[in-house]
Amino acid sequence: MAVQPGLVVHLLYRFEFGGVQTLLSECIKRMAGNGIRHMVICLADADPAAVKMLGDVKFLALNRHTLGAWHAHRILFMTLRRLKPTVVHTYNISTLEYALTGFLAGVPRRIHAEHGRGVDERLGKHRKYNLLRYAMAPLIETFITVSDDMAFWLSDTVGVSGKKIKVIQNGIDIDRFRPQVSVTEVAGATFVIGTIGRLDAIKAQSDLIDAYILLRARLRGDAAALSLVIVGEGPLKSALEEKIRAAGLNESVNMAGVAGDVTALLNSFTVFVLPSLSEALPITLLEAMASGIPVVATNVGGIPGLIGDDLHGTLVSVSDPVMLADAITRYISSPLLRSQHAGAARHFVVTKHDIQTTAMAYAALYAAAPVRLFRN
Repeated sequence: MAVQPGLVVHLLYRFEFGGVQTLLSECIKRMAGNGIRHMVICLADADPAAVKMLGDVKFLALNRHTLGAWHAHRILFMTLRRLKPTVVHTYNISTLEYALTGFLAGVPRRIHAEHGRGVDERLGKHRKYNLLRYAMAPLIETFITVSDDMAFWLSDTVGVSGKKIKVIQNGIDIDRFRPQVSVTEVAGATFVIGTIGRLDAIKAQSDLIDAYILLRARLRGDAAALSLVIVGEGPLKSALEEKIRAAGLNESVNMAGVAGDVTALLNSFTVFVLPSLSEALPITLLEAMASGIPVVATNVGGIPGLIGDDLHGTLVSVSDPVMLADAITRYISSPLLRSQHAGAARHFVVTKHDIQTTAMAYAALYAAAPVRLFRN
């Protein structure tokens, strides 16, 4: 039985350029006209440029660090009482406790999404966080995960009932992200290694820099044809810049900051590398694959399901710069392999990870009849 979905309030910790924020913005655009209204609230601050992705959607930043945790709960409670949303949708562990605020404010439905884990719980065994998830489970109608790996962890490790867990895989705009140039080899072209992500320990850009140092040593006289582009902002920016300076790599490594045009940037890469310590189902990897770029990524979370066994890219172990360098070397030495993996990756994402399918899955969830609560 379908119900009138009304207003959905999405609660994130921070609104910036990132995978979750991009996914949310793209899904909201595709739900226009189906009767669902949306509002986005973030607990901390926001990047005004990122907020523009939401278009006309109402947005509120609580600035919890300035107000204090108690006042953030109070303002959210008052806001929810005034707006009377049908659904509060919380994202990741940093917002989960606010599902209780939604319950106390009388919001009929609470949905929680786990899109990934931070560096302090990358193995999924953080006792405090998992106890919080378990304790809040009776108030949560549905736990959304983006991969089977995450769903199994919620059920097996955290103890959430499998009946409450729903997998909705991430999707991207397959028309926007597509190959823009021929994948055939161009004589004398520079080999560009690229990565996109928040400059944070969980993303392990330092391992990629180590791999790049190894590659340049291997190539010797041909090293001038090699370059590295690191896209993103975050707390490790200064440390990464210092590491690059210390290695004497300023001339060939570009710390590019936040990307203005991600599609053009991706299509300037020869290979895309994601060296993360933990991931669920990364948006940036899907975008690179859809753009027809061979990818190298760590064997974590839902990534093996995207890349397969040497089908759509190359998997490497976590924190292994030598293995990273070996994987990139394969693509340097074999334009044919680059072309094969690029084409296979594009086909896989087009058939499995279209954003329209993802958006409609969320729309159906918001419009579904509420389920019985107070069970894990």
